Amino acid sequence: MLRRAIRSVIEATAPEDEIIVVDDGSTDETSSVPAEFNREIRYLPINNSGAGVARNIGIKAASHDLIAFADSDDEWLAKRLDQQRPLMQSRRDLVFSFSNLVICSLMAESSRLGETVASR
Repeated sequence: MLRRAIRSVIEATAPEDEIIVVDDGSTDETSSVPAEFNREIRYLPINNSGAGVARNIGIKAASHDLIAFADSDDEWLAKRLDQQRPLMQSRRDLVFSFSNLVICSLMAESSRLGETVASR
């Protein structure tokens, strides 16, 4: 799943965007996966500390002011950031945004969850 997640992030980002993988104590081959891609990906291993700690470490390591999260089981649509980036750059008063979410089950059913934009 991590390969799929990274592949989708690469397809949705620009070459100047940084990709950081924070490995929250994985015991599988996670450490070798980022090197499989033809893109610079920073790999940061940490002791199993939970998603919140992993995200905070990723934020601290990031050098850009706009940050997007993807978990290992996520798959981004290729145009996701093309839509979110202009909004976030033009509306500096926004703290975060998230887009429609589609949850697909193994039986190919899907559900759409609402879109929300929150401000300070």
